[in-house]
Amino acid sequence: MGHIKLTDFGLSKIGLMNRTTLVAEGFESAIDTQQFKDKQLCGTPEYIAPEVILRQGYEEVEYPDGDEALPPEAEDLIRRLLEKNPVERLGALIGATQLMVHPFFASLDFNTLLRQKAEFVPQLENEEDTSYFDSE
Repeated sequence: MGHIKLTDFGLSKIGLMNRTTLVAEGFESAIDTQQFKDKQLCGTPEYIAPEVILRQGYEEVEYPDGDEALPPEAEDLIRRLLEKNPVERLGALIGATQLMVHPFFASLDFNTLLRQKAEFVPQLENEEDTSYFDSE
């Protein structure tokens, strides 16, 4: 059994934490929206679609159908996590609890997950040890 990587910190931007705090505290009108534009290129290049890197533009994601269709709960979770308006995004109102009660996670016991031991725990020399990261 593995662990799921829930975020790619290559998408992080300076100031995003402050923005998140403002939204959580109900001060979303104080956010400088000029700082966060949809057309800005951010992320880990290996995971960015070619049309984004080439700045060719793109439309809404087409979810697969037929035999390859996502379960409705999975599609709903993805759509709600990718909501453009941060105030309407899943988790914005009451935090992680809002995600935990989403139907996609109905069969997941979060208490068991919390107690699960990691299969690999890096042995670090100090807090700044990056020896487990690629050198690139």
